[in-house]
Amino acid sequence: MRLRTKILLAILLTLLVGDVLGTFVVQNRLAEGAQREANNQAVARAQQVRSLYLERSATLVAEGEAISLYPAVIAALVGNNPGPLRTWSGQVANLQGTSVTVTDASGRVVSRGHAPDQSGDDISGQLGGLRQALAGTEISGVEAGDELGPALRGYVPVRQDGLTGQIVGAVMIADPLDDRFLARLSGDDPSSPQMRLDPTPIADGCTTRAGLVSTCHVTLASPTGEPAASVAFDLPLPEVERAQSDAQRGLWLVSLLVLVLGAVAAWLLSRSLTRPLAHLTAASQRIAAGAFDQPVEVSSRDEVGSLAAAFEQMRQHVADMTERLRDERDVLDAVLGSTGDGILMVDQRGRTVVANRVWTNLVGEASLKAASSLLYADNRDVDFGALAERWMADAEHVAAAELERDEPYVRLRVYSAPVRLHGEGAILGRIFVLRDVTREAEAERMRSALLATVSHELRSPLTAISGYADTLLQDGPWDERTQREFLEVIALSAARLSGLVDNLLDAATLDAGVLRLQPEPVRVERIAERVLAQRRLLATSWTLHLETRPGLPLANADPIRVEQVLANLVDNAIKYSPRGGPIRVRVWPTEDAQVGVSVSDHGSGIPPEAVDHLFERFYRVDSGKSSVKGAGLGLFICKSLVEAHGGRISVQSTPGLGSTFWFTLPALAEAVDTELEPTGVASGV
Repeated sequence: MRLRTKILLAILLTLLVGDVLGTFVVQNRLAEGAQREANNQAVARAQQVRSLYLERSATLVAEGEAISLYPAVIAALVGNNPGPLRTWSGQVANLQGTSVTVTDASGRVVSRGHAPDQSGDDISGQLGGLRQALAGTEISGVEAGDELGPALRGYVPVRQDGLTGQIVGAVMIADPLDDRFLARLSGDDPSSPQMRLDPTPIADGCTTRAGLVSTCHVTLASPTGEPAASVAFDLPLPEVERAQSDAQRGLWLVSLLVLVLGAVAAWLLSRSLTRPLAHLTAASQRIAAGAFDQPVEVSSRDEVGSLAAAFEQMRQHVADMTERLRDERDVLDAVLGSTGDGILMVDQRGRTVVANRVWTNLVGEASLKAASSLLYADNRDVDFGALAERWMADAEHVAAAELERDEPYVRLRVYSAPVRLHGEGAILGRIFVLRDVTREAEAERMRSALLATVSHELRSPLTAISGYADTLLQDGPWDERTQREFLEVIALSAARLSGLVDNLLDAATLDAGVLRLQPEPVRVERIAERVLAQRRLLATSWTLHLETRPGLPLANADPIRVEQVLANLVDNAIKYSPRGGPIRVRVWPTEDAQVGVSVSDHGSGIPPEAVDHLFERFYRVDSGKSSVKGAGLGLFICKSLVEAHGGRISVQSTPGLGSTFWFTLPALAEAVDTELEPTGVASGV
């Protein structure tokens, strides 16, 4: 669709909408005014009906007061002579349509104007107003308790002396709610709206329905004040409705004329704007596509030309600002992406403004709430969510804390500070910097463990060496046998001290990554036999077995390091089998062209929770019963040496039944028997 057509349609649509809205508004105003007029007239009429009703109620009470003073009434009640009263009340009922009923003090009827021959019945139980009159109260209201049905009734007590004395009866004047009563409420005006009686009480008020007709209800209360019935009437306003229809037709004619004139003006305007706007449209499309290099070319000197000049200036500014923002964004992304710390900035309501990838990797998502599960290291009952909420509440607060997460265990250090505009301006939010310090914490723990373990392990042999050496030098003379025993203790302690230093040096070498293996073809079963032979003389309470078979492949390994691993595992089996028993070493070919070696014992076993940590540096199983000493480096060194050869090491253990440590070494490329369970030669004592 062409631009000229769009402008024309837009203007016509605007005029059409304006005309329709204007007509609708004027029509609504007329309707609202008509409804207000109808409602005002209805309310005024309802007030008039209410006034006539109250006036009639007061009239009935006043007439009752006058009747209560009639001598015939007093004579009927005090002198027991109801004849004149019945004659008079019957005449009143025939002439005025109003019933006069007189009762004695007990509520029994003495005279009925509308039924002179009916008397003697007690009607106080059905009429609450009568009971109040017999109690001395003048009252009126609508009740339906006798043969008259619903009627407006006035009740007045009759006293013995007219104005004074005890109450000897009551006068009830009843005006039935019939057409005569409704005519009285309308003021006996034939032009007044027709009224109708509604037995169901409806609250006072008027409502306007469609067609400008108001319906009003006037509540008629009982002597006790409760609604007993209501009078309703409708009040139509046909003249206002006709005036509203005439005004609407006039408005539609004016609207049609405005549309015709607007169409001509729109066509002329769209024609004058089409060409320069086409140039501006093409330029805006280029800018929207990100092409800021081509200038806007419009030579018009009117307002469209001014718009084009302003558009050209805007294009130049947008191009410059876009380039600067792109450069700043790239720099910021590079800085945030290159840092090793998790960075999150939130506004003062805790919503994320900026977050880098490291923060998401550490806590799961780029939000402050995602880190709420981290626990405060100094008080694990407090989580990071509570800390962050406390820091956010104090905008000037600068804080740092250590946090932890259990599974998997991670230790983090968080720093938080307010972020200000230009460094010293208004506070924009708060920055959180999260750093993973798990390795630093582990290194600190290991350093402490190393110091404690080495200090303890060095003290024992040094104490023995120092003690026995002082004894040899200062005491004595000692016989040759005693001196030899002392020297053996000193030599054993020196060997323990040397072994500890060797383990520490091996651990340091492995940590530094400078371990140099010297692999060569090795018969692992011969190394195992040598290790067992060295320990049979000292380990007399243990039975050391070697299980192997002929034709085992050669292992490509450093024989010294293999012997170190085997010696460590066999020594551990001896130390953790304090009651003696069999210790079995097996050598067999594996399916994946490696040589497998296992060391089994029947000692105390290893708790299941300790198996995963068994090969960690400085880790020792604390069973609470064992007195075995050590630095916790042996298995760590074994694992490191085996893995340096390209093998693997593991353990299977049952507490109370023993443990089996096994490891593998790479075999040379030669015929390998893949039978896993060795069944051949066994040697031992």
